[in-house]
Amino acid sequence: MKTYECFDGAISFESPVDLVNGSLFRQVPDTQELYLERNGEGSVIVEVLELVHEAKTLEEAGEYHFKSLAHDNETEEYEIQNITVISDSSCVVKGLQTIEKAGVIENIPINLNVLRIAGKYDLVTQFNKLAHTPIHVNDYSLFYLLEDILLDSSLLKQAGSSGSGADTVAGSEPAPATATAPPAAPHTPPPAIADFTNLLNTHLSPFTVLSAEIGGEIHSQSQNLESLLQKTLSIVLTPASRSKPPTNLSTFQNSLSPIITHVNKIVQLSDSAPKALQLPLKAVAEGVPAFGWFTIAPKPAPYIQDFKDAAQFYANRVIKEFKGGDERMVQWVKLFMGLLEELRVYVHKHHTTGLSWNEKDGVAYEEYVSGEGGDKSSDATPTNNSTPPPAPAPPAPAPPAPPAPTSTSTHPQSPQQGPEAVFAQLNKGSDITKGLRKVDTEQMTHKNPSLRDAGSTESTPKKQQPPIAAKPKSLTRTTSSHPPKTQLDGQKWFIENHTNTPHILIDDTKLSHTVNIFNCKNTVVEVKGKVNALNMVGCHRTSVLLDNLVSSLSITTSPNFTVQILGVAPTVTVDATDVGQIYLSKGCIEADTEIITAKTSSVNVSLPDNQEDGEFVEKPIPEQLKTVVRDGRLVSSVVEHSG
Repeated sequence: MKTYECFDGAISFESPVDLVNGSLFRQVPDTQELYLERNGEGSVIVEVLELVHEAKTLEEAGEYHFKSLAHDNETEEYEIQNITVISDSSCVVKGLQTIEKAGVIENIPINLNVLRIAGKYDLVTQFNKLAHTPIHVNDYSLFYLLEDILLDSSLLKQAGSSGSGADTVAGSEPAPATATAPPAAPHTPPPAIADFTNLLNTHLSPFTVLSAEIGGEIHSQSQNLESLLQKTLSIVLTPASRSKPPTNLSTFQNSLSPIITHVNKIVQLSDSAPKALQLPLKAVAEGVPAFGWFTIAPKPAPYIQDFKDAAQFYANRVIKEFKGGDERMVQWVKLFMGLLEELRVYVHKHHTTGLSWNEKDGVAYEEYVSGEGGDKSSDATPTNNSTPPPAPAPPAPAPPAPPAPTSTSTHPQSPQQGPEAVFAQLNKGSDITKGLRKVDTEQMTHKNPSLRDAGSTESTPKKQQPPIAAKPKSLTRTTSSHPPKTQLDGQKWFIENHTNTPHILIDDTKLSHTVNIFNCKNTVVEVKGKVNALNMVGCHRTSVLLDNLVSSLSITTSPNFTVQILGVAPTVTVDATDVGQIYLSKGCIEADTEIITAKTSSVNVSLPDNQEDGEFVEKPIPEQLKTVVRDGRLVSSVVEHSG
């Protein structure tokens, strides 16, 4: 199998037959690449076209382009034998086209590959008299190069149909030369575009390749992330590099709808994942809001760091759970964390105070967006070309959904405006039900027997059950009915009675504040900044992510806890608690953090591995002590087991 490159290596395919570049023998448009079989009649034609928006599915797109090709070739008849979807953006159409050449009617077998790129282009590859082989996108800068090909030349409207009438079937004569604009001068992408495409090529590509190897929900999650970043390049960064900031933010805001769609898919897939994959998918879902950095000013890079830290919490648990088992999952989550870090470095370099626009040489953003579909007036002008009309301009993007509350707020939020409002819904997760209408107590049937009686139908009387003896008070478990609370009272934060809350963020902190977490279950609390102390009492399966403490972290009667310290905490005390995990930072090791335990079991401490970044070494806290009476004193030591 030999590899053949198209569009300066941005796209490639492999073929078992010997092919030669057709541009050496005939004129080929800038939007096409042509390869001819050296010792046969087969050919491969790769063509960049405008996206056919009327084709809503891949099957419809494949059928459209196959019929359009038959129209261009003036076929006597054609037959679509089958359409196979091979990915979420690609399909293959297998069929026959009957063509008369020199008085001889011939059935030409055609395999047509349609690859939809960035929601803006259809890459159509024709394998004429040859078997289909996969098409590979090698360089994400292809999206920027396509802008140059289609927008900077008069071929835009000619690319509206699936084929130019020339070089569409092996052995056909080239069409008479038409007046076309000279090839566009080669463009060098701006540094911000070049570095972003390099980031995708060097850090996203290995992630997607490993995801495809793992398969299942992991592969689906990576496809969503890949599409999100492709759309970021095509509808955010590329327009920003060519235009001035929008005067009407709603226009820019509406254009972000496809990105919001993929973010929601990532969060939803995490929420519905099987138990074995919840941790790795949750790591991606926690970090994905970082990819909305372009709506943040003036410090987008620290914004990315915040969500990277949140994702790191779950990434550490993935590394712990899968280490020594499926090492691919360990590598997978490390690649994702590396992608976030490289994104932070990229944003800090090129978009330090927010998304950078082309203030000097760019056109108006609204003009750039409206110009992408070509001149509509000229589209309506009849031409002598027999090709089908170009695909219609894309419909206006739907407005984004109203923002939903994503986490428990630490202080009153002012209404967000502009693009920032679009990303307010990114972390909704299981909080999606918070937008439902609240039912008044007067409408509740369990509090108003008259409503229940009025709406009930006649039923058979229930058999009276024998009375059940009440449990002794010592065995009766009381359930708190207090409402959840997140409140700052003086110098103390109170986080109480939360159940199944995926993320509570405490970011309005001061050095004198103390954070108290009481009676929470299945809840994650993140504390930003440096506070005096943190106390967790009476919680169950509660996780805490914190930066720095002045004095101590205290955990009491809180089984199945998880704590990660990103900065320094001088003292950690654990009392009357079974099963827990404490992740310490390198800063804690350097500060000689003390850990004091009493009446505990199955509590482990994970220390960062000096040999490999992101790895932790788990060490258990001793549970068994040996006490010896020596010279009238009790001397205790840890019982160590060997072998």
